[in-house]
Amino acid sequence: MRESLRKLVRAETGALRKFPVIVAICCWVAAVLFVKYFSLVMDVHTQNFFRYLGASLFLALVLKVAYPGCFRRYRRKAHIYLMLGAMMTSFQLCWVHALYLVDPAFVSLLSKVSTPLITVAAFLFYREERAVIRSPRFLTGFFMGLAGVAGIVAGISNFEVGLLHSQKTGIALIVAGAVIWSVYVNMVKHVVREENPLVAFSFTCMSATAILFPIMLVWGKPSTLLGGSAQMIVLLVVSGIIGLAGANSSYFLSIKRIGLAPSANLVLINPFLTAVASYLVFGERLTAVQWVFGSILVAGCALVISVRPTEPDEAERL
Repeated sequence: MRESLRKLVRAETGALRKFPVIVAICCWVAAVLFVKYFSLVMDVHTQNFFRYLGASLFLALVLKVAYPGCFRRYRRKAHIYLMLGAMMTSFQLCWVHALYLVDPAFVSLLSKVSTPLITVAAFLFYREERAVIRSPRFLTGFFMGLAGVAGIVAGISNFEVGLLHSQKTGIALIVAGAVIWSVYVNMVKHVVREENPLVAFSFTCMSATAILFPIMLVWGKPSTLLGGSAQMIVLLVVSGIIGLAGANSSYFLSIKRIGLAPSANLVLINPFLTAVASYLVFGERLTAVQWVFGSILVAGCALVISVRPTEPDEAERL
């Protein structure tokens, strides 16, 4: 009886530990739909800035209530959060722009190429990850991932007659964003070892907002938003709270609680949830070839992150 109770407690504890990444997955699905919808009514830079502004104001309020003294720590680590903010800005510019050019499910699926790249980036940051790179399981998964990516692109309905320029640009932006994200999350893994995940993402988000502001002034058209309806502004702010504050702070917490590889493993379900949501909202349909190779890509990613480092989560930083 006592042993059964212990098993039940452990199962409940394990489920609770995975709760943050489940929240992140749901928020990211919503974020893709929000961004695609806004792409129909405003430019990339305007929606980027105002989504981040909404998330930053919300997070600042939360920190003021929950961690009133934490802003003093930002001054001591400003250089770290500015670097994270710059990387987040670069990723956001690639990812959001891609959604202006290609459909949500395609973006979400092809973005999973970041999963094996995360391990490659970890090779540069953490000594114990070097054994992972040499693992036959990793190499098998990595090449399955490459085959999956090639198949997803080849599965585009007009691939045989030639991709449109917008499609080629969208694919290039997705891959560039995946490379940036792989380095970014490895840096996050290091930062959240010593910092509260909510505080860490809040400072990252605020730094990104500051960087996005001059970009929006130069290349954006804020008049399209500010001259429109109040409902659109509110919706944009809400999307920032859900898709940025909710998703990323939950993912930061998941990396701290269960580690980078398990978090990335669970996030692999995201493309399929996005495909269902995008079909219901926008009528997007993946081709049969893309479903097959998408499954190969996800299976390869799962194989990659199933390889455990020799000393997980206690890496000696080089």
